[in-house]
Amino acid sequence: MRAKDFVTEVKKGKISDYQEKAISGARTFPQIDQGYGLYRFGLAMASSPEDNGGNGVHELNNRPVTLCYSKQEEDIINKALKKLGLSSQQMTSPGSQEPKDTQKVSPMPARDAVKRKGK
Repeated sequence: MRAKDFVTEVKKGKISDYQEKAISGARTFPQIDQGYGLYRFGLAMASSPEDNGGNGVHELNNRPVTLCYSKQEEDIINKALKKLGLSSQQMTSPGSQEPKDTQKVSPMPARDAVKRKGK
């Protein structure tokens, strides 16, 4: 069996409702190319005086994508875009929700505390 038999990629620019609810603050940047443009965008974010920890830049449909989990991360991205004269497209709303089919209760039965000998 080859990977192409079980790996599927969606070539459309939209994400499903299921994914949208679980992914917080995703943006795509159609004006930024995967090479030098992405490099410059990364430098612009890194030069921000705020801590850049946790900013991930990922690829979605051959376009850079960032995921913001805090207002500070969003501010860093906005400042970098302003420096470079670029814009982004908001893909999902801030905040995330567990999908409805996510287990909310453990499938394992609860057990009482086990007493150890000699204690």
